Amino acid sequence: MTPDEARRVARTFLTSVRLGGDPLAERDARRRALSVADLADRFMREHIEVKRRGRPPVSVGRGSALKGRTVAPKYRGPNGETWASRGAMPRWLSALIKEGHSVEEFLIGVGGKRKPAAAKKKIVKKKDAKGARKPRAERERDQGRSYGCLSG
Repeated sequence: MTPDEARRVARTFLTSVRLGGDPLAERDARRRALSVADLADRFMREHIEVKRRGRPPVSVGRGSALKGRTVAPKYRGPNGETWASRGAMPRWLSALIKEGHSVEEFLIGVGGKRKPAAAKKKIVKKKDAKGARKPRAERERDQGRSYGCLSG
């Protein structure tokens, strides 16, 4: 507020006092008057909450037993960032996954150290040397066993 504006406000207060008014009482009355937020809350309490059926709102109940509790971090990033695996995946971890890293590389725990991404070996499953499994009758014939009902 500029000094000129303050002077104008002071003049209006003085004028209202000379005329017999009480500016402080008027200000207190304005402060005590219901605001739009108060009216909305009152409407919700008196009309909407009474008619609501089904599950109670979340704020009424006790909520989750884990809410507000801190959990030890499970993942640590290359720059020291941590994530406890609660909530959405952090941007630093999702960016590293897009680069080709796996989530397991950043686990904190058992060994205490993690392998760098470059040293990680790819595991490729080899196909079975035997190939597809033969039907039972063919296997038994190859092993020398023969049953009357299965032989031809």
